[in-house]
Amino acid sequence: VLVKFLLFTSVVILVSIAAGASVMLISFLTSDFRSANFISVLYFLYNFCFGSTLTSRSGRGFVSMMQYSSFFSYATEALSALEFDGLVVLLDSPFLNIAHPLEGDGGAFLTTTGMQVSHLKFDMLMLIVCIGTIYVLAFLALRFDVRKTRRHRRYQAIPNK
Repeated sequence: VLVKFLLFTSVVILVSIAAGASVMLISFLTSDFRSANFISVLYFLYNFCFGSTLTSRSGRGFVSMMQYSSFFSYATEALSALEFDGLVVLLDSPFLNIAHPLEGDGGAFLTTTGMQVSHLKFDMLMLIVCIGTIYVLAFLALRFDVRKTRRHRRYQAIPNK
């Protein structure tokens, strides 16, 4: 149980770092806060749509392949695998008049959604790769600021007297 908790916590931390790095990259690429807010909303909507179970993981179409560009996809699979692996659900509601309670397990949910527990290490590795890629892009955005929107200068000239 402790190992699952630590893995769950590490996935949540990695997702938070990736989200923060994404916002930082967007702020480096834009010149004002209005466009940064708009692009951030679109970016996170894209991640929510293609990173959740709204798209089929077993499909071969273009839309189902777009999930691999969303870091939320790896986080959703990792968190679902940690949460639903080995979970047994027993539906025995007093409001339903059924003779035998319905029983289900988390493995059935994971199979239905196309998620696998064996992808946990891969998903965590891909989150780290996404974080590294976003930080490299942020560095490049600062290094090669072609619009010269930054107010500071790397080397300021010292006046000769």
